[in-house]
Amino acid sequence: MNKINYILIAIAIILIFVIYRKTRKKTSDKWQILRPQILRNDTAGGGSFGASRGNRQHKGIDILVEEGQNFFAPFDGFLTRTYNVYKSGLNYKGIEIENESGLKVKIMYVNPDFSLIGKNVKKGAKLGTAANIKNRYTNSPTMQNHLHVEKWENGTPTDPYNNLF
Repeated sequence: MNKINYILIAIAIILIFVIYRKTRKKTSDKWQILRPQILRNDTAGGGSFGASRGNRQHKGIDILVEEGQNFFAPFDGFLTRTYNVYKSGLNYKGIEIENESGLKVKIMYVNPDFSLIGKNVKKGAKLGTAANIKNRYTNSPTMQNHLHVEKWENGTPTDPYNNLF
């Protein structure tokens, strides 16, 4: 093999490395809402996006959590609001965070830090603690406590799995 072939091989290896680094998802780009993050799957229903919920489909994913566990901002954004998840259960709150490009994430079954509403938050900032959703579903004793996470793009719910795992 001559010197030119070695140079071409070296250039090809460098190009492959550069392309790989630009296209792979960095761990730091992942949303760390909880530590650790484990997808809920129990006999009360699957926690994946699009799972059956009777006559409708699940619009988010469910991440296992212990009551009182801290949860964190998935990205830099603006904490737009808190809301009641259920009309009949005022103990179950949700929060909504939006970034500059309009990506919106809703995190439900939380005890939010109300002092952060209407403020900018940094990725990884503590937003509150997890509530106990099992108390709401006493008819489903196998349901695991979890946070429900929805990702909305252009007014449409999309699967947040790849952002989280």
